[in-house]
Amino acid sequence: MRWNRALAHVDEVESKIAAHDAATPKPSPVSAADLTAVAADLRAVWSTPTTDARFKKRTVIHEVVADIDDEASEIVLLIHWTCRTLVERR
Repeated sequence: MRWNRALAHVDEVESKIAAHDAATPKPSPVSAADLTAVAADLRAVWSTPTTDARFKKRTVIHEVVADIDDEASEIVLLIHWTCRTLVERR
């Protein structure tokens, strides 16, 4: 019985993820030439005042693991930074 409940929970979580993905706008494609240009002068991009912290964090994130806390009705994100720091966000 526990196995069936666990499988049902997996199906529920996968459905929620699929619904979220369907509702999330897709990023516009970036050409290889654009990426090469940014990479060639990353220090300038990083240092400019118009580069926000969100961009900087995305460039140093190794992995994000998402889970659902049913009791709290929250999505829990574990962010693994490339510097080996682990942060939990709800």
